[in-house]
Formats: sequence, C-alpha cells, structure tokens
Amino acid sequence: MTFVPYRPVVELGDELVEDESAPAPGHLDRVRRVLEFYGEPFRAGDDGTLLIPAALAADRDTLWNYTSKAEDPAWLSEHVAS
Repeated sequence: MTFVPYRPVVELGDELVEDESAPAPGHLDRVRRVLEFYGEPFRAGDDGTLLIPAALAADRDTLWNYTSKAEDPAWLSEHVAS
C-alpha cells in the first residue's frame, strides 16, 4: 500500500479541491480521530505530516467528508473510534 501526505479537501464553488495551506492547529489530530473511527489506515510522516493511502487521497468526495467531520465539533463529540 502506498501512502501519501494528507491534504484537506474543501469546497471551492462547486468543486472539491485540495487546500494547499497549512492545516489549522489540531486539524491533523482531529483527522486521525475520524480515520480511526472509519477504520482507515494512516501513518505519521517523519516531518509531522499525516500519511494516508494513495487510493483514499484520490477519492475527493470521501476525503472532503472526513475533512468536514474533523472540523465539526458535534460530530467529534458524538463519535469515538471503536
């Protein structure tokens, strides 16, 4: 399995695009919680990045969903990794 750096996916108009800016403080920790909940594999990069499977990185719809959940306090408080 090939792992690549995680990049948040956001809505820009009617498109889903990778956000090239640095993630907000705590964002990667919240994304890890979402990935754990859904049983997605991930790794920590040597430089503090979050590495995800290349196949997941290519699925912008799912990655947008995960990015959105990582920024939703209600979802985070209601869901814990199993």
